[in-house]
Amino acid sequence: MGLLLLLAVALAVGGPDFKIEPFGGGEIAVGQLVELNDQDVVVRIKGSRIGEVKADKDGGGFRIEAPFKRGGDGTSDIKISDVRFVEAVATPSRSNTTANSSAASAGKPLENPSVVLETLDGTRLSGAGYEVTKGIARLKLVSGETLEVPTKFIHRVDFALGGKPATWPELPKDAAGDLIVVQKKEAVDLVEGVVGDVSTDTVQFSIEGDVVPVKRAKVIGLVYFHSAQANSLAATKVIVENAAGWRLHATHVALVDGKLATTTTFGATLNQPLDSILKIDFSPSRMDYLSDIAVDSVEWTPFLDFGKRTEMLSQFYKPHFDCALDGGPMMIDKKPYRKGVAMAARTILEYKIAGRGKQFRATAGIDDSVHGAGNVKLTIEGDGKVLYTGNLKGREQAELNFDVSSVKRLRIMADFGGGPDVGNFLDLGDARIVK
Repeated sequence: MGLLLLLAVALAVGGPDFKIEPFGGGEIAVGQLVELNDQDVVVRIKGSRIGEVKADKDGGGFRIEAPFKRGGDGTSDIKISDVRFVEAVATPSRSNTTANSSAASAGKPLENPSVVLETLDGTRLSGAGYEVTKGIARLKLVSGETLEVPTKFIHRVDFALGGKPATWPELPKDAAGDLIVVQKKEAVDLVEGVVGDVSTDTVQFSIEGDVVPVKRAKVIGLVYFHSAQANSLAATKVIVENAAGWRLHATHVALVDGKLATTTTFGATLNQPLDSILKIDFSPSRMDYLSDIAVDSVEWTPFLDFGKRTEMLSQFYKPHFDCALDGGPMMIDKKPYRKGVAMAARTILEYKIAGRGKQFRATAGIDDSVHGAGNVKLTIEGDGKVLYTGNLKGREQAELNFDVSSVKRLRIMADFGGGPDVGNFLDLGDARIVK
């Protein structure tokens, strides 16, 4: 598959347990990682033969099934091209170990970080301090280390005043400059300009050429403006999630001396204890989730359209990404989906997908939150040609898998399938373009 990843590790027996899920699902190996490299993943299985399921003293189940190749030394391997993700096994002992390890490595608990930084591609980091000099931001981590991030790659920075994240106002969609969010007594002020250097005391902010030093203690957050021609980040090959709530988009990961060295898309390398790692997701190198692709256009029409739509209704019925319309997890016939798109009838979404991949795949069904109600007609077109159409009602679902290799524009339409506007909430679970 050519993941362009080089991963190597030799872990001592007794390390944390992970499950290895291949593409296609259903066939999972669980145990201790012995090796992870650019060719295969080697796992030491707790069990004696393929297909056996056993529970350890902590209640964790461990099994191995084909296509894993079992060795004579109690290990099994799978080709890296078949691996979808490596995920931590949740057991009481691991939960305690993770919490203790995270606190110990950082020097103090990770709750309520004073700074949360997000990059343009979705990387999310937390820290204890934030300063900027000449376009280079320095995020002070709880461990005491300093991470440098060019501001040209930063989307926003949240500051927790008094130890709690503040509530932001709705950001303007037509901003032509940086934004600074300032707390003024009981109100929150949003000002457009240019963010300059940031120190522990002030934020240098320019408005129409005049530099205004703003007291740092009053600043809730910063939003950096980026034009369409802004410098792009390196392509994401793998996403790493940890117990501190970090989500790192990376080009390269390597396990060295029991730590995961992650090279981010903005070029920095972070070393994290292996027992703090929750998930290593290799799917970005194989697919693009629809929820991670920018929507080109959105249209929603109420069941009875009298030309007046309240803001509350529009917000509720707008498409939701990676969650159901009610804000909870997407569930189709009792199966949860962490990635996907939730749509209400009558909604039309359009995406530009030229060059992204060969196949569109998803599980389509009515969300379980409506308890078997709902009736939606789903139609998907590629450049005006119907690729799929069908009605979904109650607990029915459909596995979508069709060719989009020559499609430039994908159009997804959820319409009323018949009957009243009751629970017509469609989920496209794991909706993705496979490369």
